Amino acid sequence: MRFHIKFGAGLLAMSLLAGCSSEAVPVVSDEVRAEVRIAVETTPAIRGGLALDGEFVGTIMPAEVVNIALPVVGIVDQILVSEGSAVKKGQLLFKIEDDALQAQLNSAEVGLQSAHQSKEQALFNANNAITSSELSHNMLLVNMEQSLYNAENNVNNARTSLAQLLLAREQALDQADKTIESAQLQYLSAQAGYDLQFGASSDISDLTAYKNLDDIKESIIRATDSIKDIEDDRSDAKTAQKDIQSSINSQNQLISALSYQYEAVMIAQNVAGMLGFAAFSDAVTALYSNQLDLNGQYMVQQAMQNITQQGLDPRNITGTTAATMQSNLTAAQTTLANLQAQEASYDDIYKQLDAQIDSIQDTIDDLESTYRFQEEVLGIQQNQLKEEQVKSQDLAIQQAENALKQAEDAKLKTLESYDLQIKQAEDAVQTAMDTVEFTRNSLEAQVAQSEVGISTSIDTVGITSGMQDIQIKNAALSIDSVQLQIDQYTVESPITGIIENITLVEGSMGSSQTVAATISDYSSMEVVFYVGTDVKKELKYGQIVEFEMEGETYTASINEMSNTVDPQSKLFKITATCQAPEGTIFENGISVRLTTGTFSEEETIIVPYDSVVFANGMSYVYKVVDGKAIRQPVEIGLFTETQISIISGIEEDDEIVTTWSEGLRDGSIVDIINPVQPDEENEENEENEENE
Repeated sequence: MRFHIKFGAGLLAMSLLAGCSSEAVPVVSDEVRAEVRIAVETTPAIRGGLALDGEFVGTIMPAEVVNIALPVVGIVDQILVSEGSAVKKGQLLFKIEDDALQAQLNSAEVGLQSAHQSKEQALFNANNAITSSELSHNMLLVNMEQSLYNAENNVNNARTSLAQLLLAREQALDQADKTIESAQLQYLSAQAGYDLQFGASSDISDLTAYKNLDDIKESIIRATDSIKDIEDDRSDAKTAQKDIQSSINSQNQLISALSYQYEAVMIAQNVAGMLGFAAFSDAVTALYSNQLDLNGQYMVQQAMQNITQQGLDPRNITGTTAATMQSNLTAAQTTLANLQAQEASYDDIYKQLDAQIDSIQDTIDDLESTYRFQEEVLGIQQNQLKEEQVKSQDLAIQQAENALKQAEDAKLKTLESYDLQIKQAEDAVQTAMDTVEFTRNSLEAQVAQSEVGISTSIDTVGITSGMQDIQIKNAALSIDSVQLQIDQYTVESPITGIIENITLVEGSMGSSQTVAATISDYSSMEVVFYVGTDVKKELKYGQIVEFEMEGETYTASINEMSNTVDPQSKLFKITATCQAPEGTIFENGISVRLTTGTFSEEETIIVPYDSVVFANGMSYVYKVVDGKAIRQPVEIGLFTETQISIISGIEEDDEIVTTWSEGLRDGSIVDIINPVQPDEENEENEENEENE
């Protein structure tokens, strides 16, 4: 109990000293201070032992006390607890009005729902675009197959025409050779008739004449066969001409269909251009996705109806469709012109064949005339006819020569005509082949572009999904953000304990800068006390201490020892936890006597307790050196009501000032006026008597 009283007096003295140190002190010059002498009492520092029973004054308080402030500024809507109420951790204490935030939360939830709907619509549109692109791609492949079939069919037709021309040329040349051969026979026959009629030997002349007659008859037979061959060739030419005419009719029908398709595509592209689209397929997609006004819908629907009537898919009309169809139309027109030129050439072939028949028939007529003439020659013996016969024979030879020359010229003309037609047919074949290659390259480029479009559409699905997910995430974050704000408008108890006080009033404005309520956890209490360095060294975590309250003794366990000294007392704070017995409530802030055991220090420097000054977080003493008071900081150890242990700062026998004066400063001149002790006074009186 003595230590409890002393400890309180010591703290009071330290507080007074600390207060004094903060007051303004008049400045005294060194000269004036040298003249002022302060009377002090001193005592030497001694070396010895100091014992302490380990009794301290402790303060009982809850182990956990929480001051609650409102997280936001607002009007207090509800106070759900009262002072003295027991609350559990997480229990709702206060509500702040949050109508505006609830409205924001509803709006954010609507935004999230809208974001989900937008994602569904965007993904539907994107997948629809993929389906449309795939359908267009498939139609393009079908169109490519049909276009390439038509182009290759044109090549085959051109090659057929070329083969027919080559065959006709061969037949015409063969017939021309036969005509030349017939003319040569006619010439030889005329020459032989001349020799036969005017030969030297009459017998030989007769034999020769009969031989010539046989040759002439054989030539007539061969010429007649040639006419039959030419007539057969003319019949074959007629059949070939009919085939070409059939091809011309088919080609005209193809050109007509392509023309209507091209016209429909151009009209559709113009409609797309008027509506701001690069391709009609884009306008169709916009129609299906309800992106057009009524006028645009009517224009696109009319164009689609026209396209459909021509057997085309409106979704497959891209920016290159018109160019491809124009190319196909040009190729078909070129093929038609070649076929028409071939068909027209048959009139010349017929004329040439008819001319050959007429020529051969003339030859036959001449041969028959010659034959009759030769027969007459054999029966004529009159010399008066010889001159006329010579003239007749000369005329026959001349006519035969002319016929031979005409046959050779006709062959040359036939060669020139057929060579020109064959060159045109070969050009037509090359043009058709070039058209096939151009069509293939153009359509393959469109197919590649279509595949890129499909890939882009597929990528668009992923991009669209990602962008929509970001919007959904942002909407969800908005909800979370608003919900977090709403959560701040309700205050829950952070611990289980007792409501000590409430400063709020329902309906009033609450501030986040002031304490709204205080909650203390009385289930676990703490005893706080302060010790010096030497005592702290002896204490251990978990060490049991005892304290008395209302005549009962309780135990506590040390769980915290500060490593920093208190600025005022230069002592260390020690905390011990204790559990109140069931049904017992420790009063908050009550002081109790606490014992930790006996502590002692041996061979330490000891000075009077009152000689130590505590100020500004420091402890020091004044020691006298050469008649002056020197302020000396010290480190303290154990202390009792009257004595205190000095760990460092002074030595044994140092003269320590034990009285305090208002003028005492570091360096002050002092007069030591220690009172004479009774034993010392008796000794002094005895010495005086002896001296007398």
